Amino acid sequence: MGMKTSKVSAGIMIVGLVATASWGQTAGQGVPGAVLTATPAATASPRPKEDSSAPPTAPSATPQVEKPITLSDRVGVGYDYIRIDEVQYPNFFTGNISVLALDATYWLSEKSALDLLVTGNFSSNPGTDFNGNSVNYPDNIWGLGLQWRYNIASPARNLLIQGLLRGTYCQYNFEQIWNSNNNIALQLFQGYSESYCLSVGAGFEYFLPFFDSISLQGNILFTASYNDGWLTSLYNPNQNTPNYTLNYSYYRTLFSNTGLNLTTLTIHFYP
Repeated sequence: MGMKTSKVSAGIMIVGLVATASWGQTAGQGVPGAVLTATPAATASPRPKEDSSAPPTAPSATPQVEKPITLSDRVGVGYDYIRIDEVQYPNFFTGNISVLALDATYWLSEKSALDLLVTGNFSSNPGTDFNGNSVNYPDNIWGLGLQWRYNIASPARNLLIQGLLRGTYCQYNFEQIWNSNNNIALQLFQGYSESYCLSVGAGFEYFLPFFDSISLQGNILFTASYNDGWLTSLYNPNQNTPNYTLNYSYYRTLFSNTGLNLTTLTIHFYP
């Protein structure tokens, strides 16, 4: 029994030694007598420090696009001119008279607008009659007009190039003293004239960049007109000169402009 126990113990020891040797060879990459050493973990390289002196990079700015000026359904008010031919003595003809008129504008769309022109001036001029009495002589004018404007081009956001079509009517009534002596009238003129005008042309409308509710306008027009009226010359009875009356009617064409200089520049306001 003792012999068998010793053999069994010796066998267990031999098996243990063989297993230990095999594990040692495997862990040592198959090199006998290799020594296992612990390898330190790789350390990450430190991040470079940012240069605080470098200026920060600004984000790219998005370009700002100006909104176009809205015109449709806008209502404006300003002033313009209506022309009339006035016949007077001694040359019996002075034409191309421009009368200041109120202009009300309504934009039908972004492209076209209608203008209503109205003018009126009912005044009188002091003077004397044939007997030397003080009187006031009438000097009245009134007129109406309708204009259609169409935007042909827009070279800039606040600048419009427009085509124009205009029709106007104007009437003028007046009396005036031509000659007097010692405050006694020697000759009195009474006149009536009217003009029907049809005009076509081109113009511009410039909206102020800092306040686009105000615009400046100008135009060049080719006008065809029909004009008629009469002019009567009354003499003081003491002059022994017969009175006379001139009746006239004629057609006329001409070019006219407004706004091409500061004295005729027209202005509109859009609330």
